[in-house]
Amino acid sequence: MFPFDIDDEDIEVTDNSQSVYQEYGIDFETGQLTGDMVEGLEAVKVWLWLALQTDRYVFEQYSWNYGNDISTIIGSSPDPDYLALVAQKSITELVEQNPYIFGLHDFDIEIDGDKMNYSFVCETDFGEVEVYV
Repeated sequence: MFPFDIDDEDIEVTDNSQSVYQEYGIDFETGQLTGDMVEGLEAVKVWLWLALQTDRYVFEQYSWNYGNDISTIIGSSPDPDYLALVAQKSITELVEQNPYIFGLHDFDIEIDGDKMNYSFVCETDFGEVEVYV
């Protein structure tokens, strides 16, 4: 059966409450999977790391809402303040895709030529996490 053959009457409505958030564990230093399942705050860290490492609009398996487009921002303007503002907006839009994340604060964005380093604090349902890229 193909997905387009499904009748609307056959679709069951399920409870939309959020269950325990899980992801496959990653060793953040090597980028390799650990083989473990992680939950809660650690799962959010994995999601953030993957989303910030993935270029937006490049990989067909991801929706256009997933990934970052920081690489397109760098070098697009000689004004570092403008670039920092656009980067912050881009990161905020990306992070809003995760239903377990509800806020960002303490942005610090440094631009040095064609290199950008940034950090922020991410507020989640499981606590806060500091992100450094």
